[in-house]
Amino acid sequence: MTTQPTHSIDEHLSVSETAVQRPAKPRARRPAAKSSAAYAAGLDVGYAYVKWLAADGTRELLPTAVAPLDLDGGPAGRTRPGDTVITLDGTAYLVGHGAIWSGRRLSDHLRWDTWWQSIPYRAVLLALAERVPPGAVLVTGVPLSVPLTPALSEPIERVLKQTLKARQVLVTQQGAAAAVALDLLDQDSQIGLIDIGGRTTEFVTIRYGRIHTARCTGLRLGVCALYDTLAADCHARWNWEVDGYVIEQLLRGALPAVRLGPDQATVIRDLQDRLRVAAAPLADQLLATCRSLWQDGRWLDQVILCGGGAELFAEPLRRWRGDLVLAEDRQWLNVRGYLRLASDLVPASGADPAANGEGR
Repeated sequence: MTTQPTHSIDEHLSVSETAVQRPAKPRARRPAAKSSAAYAAGLDVGYAYVKWLAADGTRELLPTAVAPLDLDGGPAGRTRPGDTVITLDGTAYLVGHGAIWSGRRLSDHLRWDTWWQSIPYRAVLLALAERVPPGAVLVTGVPLSVPLTPALSEPIERVLKQTLKARQVLVTQQGAAAAVALDLLDQDSQIGLIDIGGRTTEFVTIRYGRIHTARCTGLRLGVCALYDTLAADCHARWNWEVDGYVIEQLLRGALPAVRLGPDQATVIRDLQDRLRVAAAPLADQLLATCRSLWQDGRWLDQVILCGGGAELFAEPLRRWRGDLVLAEDRQWLNVRGYLRLASDLVPASGADPAANGEGR
């Protein structure tokens, strides 16, 4: 993998080259019909997990895992209590945890510039729509490695309004939202933020309360590739058909009931060793990007690490910056930033005719 070019954080979507600004009020449309009360929410539809956070503190976490369901009675049509099944374009799909265990999980979603048009993206939104109320004033984001343009954001806004019945949707970029959640734009200092996700990593530079886009970039790498590699390794060594999600959950201790053989502890230690080996090339790329953007890092007052892959890469990154800080609630920082931006829009949305769930 190579470093992707830096893309500016689009100024009309809350973050400009010189400062983070509150999103502009959308164009007026015809008056809204009666609907449920507006409320603020943040949504992160990641390549690994979907995260939803509403103003009342409600959180939803769902694996971005989708598998076609065989309705003819075969093994692929079996479900378990609690499985989420949705119908999309006439086909039934398992969504979330059930899809991880089906053995048929779709893997065609890594079309970087059209992810939001893919079956997994649309399917997880339909599953989420069964869990969250309509009427949200919603902010979401895309990776820094994807140029944010109206041609990209407008289809995302439409699908979220149609599927989740959101009143208003705003699209911004990952990493910058984490900076908002951490109040980094209120600090009179120079800060580097590294957000390591499932498939992408963002590097954001904040200088005296402003996003410095010349020193921001996004990489198309993350921890999911490592878990997928280990899953393939398990298949080659033990003929064990397993998903990368299962590897991740095993290593986090979230699947104590899974049996890998008479000496499960030894197998898990072996997986941990192999994970460290597999992570080394990715760590080298992260370090190279840090040095490219920030040189030795001494001019930065602070470097903060967040995202689902933060803990795995903290030790190698501390070889570059020994006092690197691991953020709290690090997997939820982007969605917390989205929620904060959405909260600023709610007071105006009730009087705003554009907030009617229609496309702009």
